[in-house]
Amino acid sequence: MEIVRVKVDPTLAAGSIQRVRPNINFIRREDFDHRVKGLEHLHYQELARLLFYTGLRVGEGLAVKWSDMDFEKNLLHVNKTLDIITRKITTTKTKGSVGYVPFPAFIGEMLERIKKESAEKIYGFNNDMFVFGIVAPYHYSHFRKHFKRVFPELRIHDLRHSYASYLINKGVDIYLVKELMRHDDIKQTANTYGHLYVERKREAMSVFD
Repeated sequence: MEIVRVKVDPTLAAGSIQRVRPNINFIRREDFDHRVKGLEHLHYQELARLLFYTGLRVGEGLAVKWSDMDFEKNLLHVNKTLDIITRKITTTKTKGSVGYVPFPAFIGEMLERIKKESAEKIYGFNNDMFVFGIVAPYHYSHFRKHFKRVFPELRIHDLRHSYASYLINKGVDIYLVKELMRHDDIKQTANTYGHLYVERKREAMSVFD
């Protein structure tokens, strides 16, 4: 069989694949703290606060049990997630998503208040119960409906973006942001949030003034 040698690679005409930067949306902390008070059903306000101040994905937040909490160290162990379609508890999005997530002291106080109220109201209360939903997690669709009434311009996942954006705005190093977001590698963090460091770079130049 005759071999035909092509002098020009025909695939070059297609050009390179352009990397599309994810389109992220976020809400500033002051605006969130003011508007989240409008979530008055069940513990939806507290769930939204947890997502905003820890960067948890909504499935991870819904899957949290009291046994995952370490109130002495203000840490939350993420080791599972709720499949919002099947409502089954399953493994996290990636292996890197498993880990301990710190939370601010005021979020710890909020969670302890919920735990105390639940222990007083629920017969047979124990640490294997879900923080948001007791014997079964809250329904995602119901939470989303109430969330959209208060934050019509946001997706619930935008609370995770807001968490990262707030950290970056406060000067947190991108490598630490990567760890807090539980990304598998720094490229994922840089591709998603790198543009938010532009302003930080400008501020860095002020040291020369």
